Amino acid sequence: MSRYVAPGEPGSPVDFATRYDHFIGGEYVPPATGRYFANPSPVTGAQFTEVAVGSTDDMAHARKQ
Repeated sequence: MSRYVAPGEPGSPVDFATRYDHFIGGEYVPPATGRYFANPSPVTGAQFTEVAVGSTDDMAHARKQ
């Protein structure tokens, strides 16, 4: 059985950004509120990235695109 190096560790075949914004109109756009939530790993439960919190302002911006 193969064992892979964890994401973010040297030699890992997978790389994650530390923070993800909204993807609107082909571009990454920070959330209007500036808020993000912690996204834990399903394997360890430890936070490995942050994800943008959407708001009605973000939805309105997306509808304009």
